[in-house]
Amino acid sequence: SSGSSGDKSRRLEDLSVDTEVAGVVTRLSREGVFIDFGAVCEGRLRVSTWDAKKFQVGDRIEGMVIDSIDLYRESVDLALTFALGDAPYPVPMETHSRQEGSYDHGKTGKSGPRGSGR
Repeated sequence: SSGSSGDKSRRLEDLSVDTEVAGVVTRLSREGVFIDFGAVCEGRLRVSTWDAKKFQVGDRIEGMVIDSIDLYRESVDLALTFALGDAPYPVPMETHSRQEGSYDHGKTGKSGPRGSGR
């Protein structure tokens, strides 16, 4: 092991597939969206070319899992645990609870005119 200052960096040997991780977008390229998630190398987030356009360098992403680890090439593939909307959701839980609230409100409004008899 070289003398690089990797105090906070987790070695690939210590990572395991399906572990949930969070990180920050470091670069965007044709190969994908690259994330610094605290390991010795960046992780490549597997998303479509269309979805890759929704990210910017510096975005913090939570709710990713380690999809595969290649110790020989020192590469890690990451996958999202949620579907992307029109914009990246750093915290998908927030949107979910908000939708729930507005859904209840809509239900109350609809229950007014029940019968359509004149």
